[in-house]
Amino acid sequence: MPQDPDAPESRSDPGSGAPSSGSLPVSGIAQTLVALGCPPSKSDEMAQQLNRRAAQLSTERGWTHDTALAHLLRLMAGGWAAQARGSQVPPP
Repeated sequence: MPQDPDAPESRSDPGSGAPSSGSLPVSGIAQTLVALGCPPSKSDEMAQQLNRRAAQLSTERGWTHDTALAHLLRLMAGGWAAQARGSQVPPP
């Protein structure tokens, strides 16, 4: 089945050279990262990296870009949650 060139997974994010996440541009990914606990000063760079990695995962695993991005965001959120819990635990 031929791929639709207008499908979200095949569009590019202007300026980044990476495929877009479909309905969520890199700036939206950055905002989501900040909401999940990412330092705002790192959110733009991290969003671009996650967008590129989501493109790789979608190719490697046959996932949609959105599915791969959601997977990566869940991993990031879990890491920040664990880090926050760890910083609240008093030393032994």
